[in-house]
Amino acid sequence: MFEENIKNNLKKIKFIFLSLLIGAFFLQIFLINDYLNIYSLIFLVLSNLLIYFYCLNPINVINYPISTFSLVFTNLYTNCSAIFFKSFYLKSIDENLYDSNFTFLFLLLVNIALIILHIFYKKIKLFKNLKKNLHKFFIFLVLKMRMIKKD
Repeated sequence: MFEENIKNNLKKIKFIFLSLLIGAFFLQIFLINDYLNIYSLIFLVLSNLLIYFYCLNPINVINYPISTFSLVFTNLYTNCSAIFFKSFYLKSIDENLYDSNFTFLFLLLVNIALIILHIFYKKIKLFKNLKKNLHKFFIFLVLKMRMIKKD
């Protein structure tokens, strides 16, 4: 039941995010100052899609919520804010940037590196064992607290 609710909510979030991203993309096509900077817009959209479709995977959200949402919030204040807020204010994303293509390519490469690091993090056995032991410890604490309350 819990996992079904998460899956349904993630589908809704993905739909809303994708709708906003497509709308902002088409708006930015008309607002962009120099059409040589269209690559920056493409890098920005690809970076957003990459992060959100990786992070809004139910397996990542259920099993690795803190690290997954760290990636989401990192992307939120670097990439999403650029395209969404600039579109909201009807300003081009390449405004006030010296080399917007390089800037957004760099952000795309950083997001790819963060996803690769997150995949390695999920595979490391040390963290899995630590997670199991902490889970057992917290279950023990909860059971102990319940026993104390009964007495």
